[in-house]
Amino acid sequence: MLIALRDYLKVMKRASLKDVALRFDIPESAAEDMLKYWTNKGCIKTVEGDGPSCAQHACNGCHQNCCEATASSSIHLLYQWVG
Repeated sequence: MLIALRDYLKVMKRASLKDVALRFDIPESAAEDMLKYWTNKGCIKTVEGDGPSCAQHACNGCHQNCCEATASSSIHLLYQWVG
């Protein structure tokens, strides 16, 4: 699954923790562990986004309300593949 996460981030460029958890249908805690693995290897960096990644159409219109749940905060932590 770590390779699938790598490939996902390479394609999407940036994703939130919630995006990763929804994409792989796993708890956010498991997604966070996977992201930490790649972060510790220096392949992922965290960046601040100005809104949920769905606002940038990263969810491809999933309509799972992931954006609505997080739309109240103005700054979101995103994970970016830097390889």
